[in-house]
Amino acid sequence: MRTRAGPVAGAPDPGGLRPAARSAGGGAEAVSPVDMVALGVAVALAGYLLAALLFPERF
Repeated sequence: MRTRAGPVAGAPDPGGLRPAARSAGGGAEAVSPVDMVALGVAVALAGYLLAALLFPERF
């Protein structure tokens, strides 16, 4: 019988191609203030573009 040459499904990563997965216990990094500001700017810009699309005569 001939075997398949390659990694077996469900086998661990053999050679450092990617870092080990984090545990599912949480501990995610906190959101930085820069990320919060960027999110606010993105939401404001999306709102502005949506308003300009819906009411073009005001812009």
